[in-house]
Amino acid sequence: MRIEPAAFKKTKDELTELIALFESGNRVISTGITLGDINYEVHRYFEEMIVGRKAEEAEGEGIALIKVPVKSAATNTDSGQSIYMLATYKLPTLSSKIIPMMKEYCAEYTV
Repeated sequence: MRIEPAAFKKTKDELTELIALFESGNRVISTGITLGDINYEVHRYFEEMIVGRKAEEAEGEGIALIKVPVKSAATNTDSGQSIYMLATYKLPTLSSKIIPMMKEYCAEYTV
């Protein structure tokens, strides 16, 4: 399995809305994540990770949104900036498999 860039475009406002999901766990769990015309129910919220799923009987699809802090190259400390990554994935892939892959991918760009 590998991570491949998606060919969908988001407006600045849509990206701002996705980033704002990290501001309130209660809000994101109650509203979910909307991507295009699909709403994903959120079942896990952490300070730097949000995970949800769109489920149907025959098949399902997961969604994960992560926030990875960027370190300053000079001091190797938190720069105050973050990289955000959004992934959707089909079953049988689970968040426990995709999240480490996302973090590894982002790590290449965080120093």
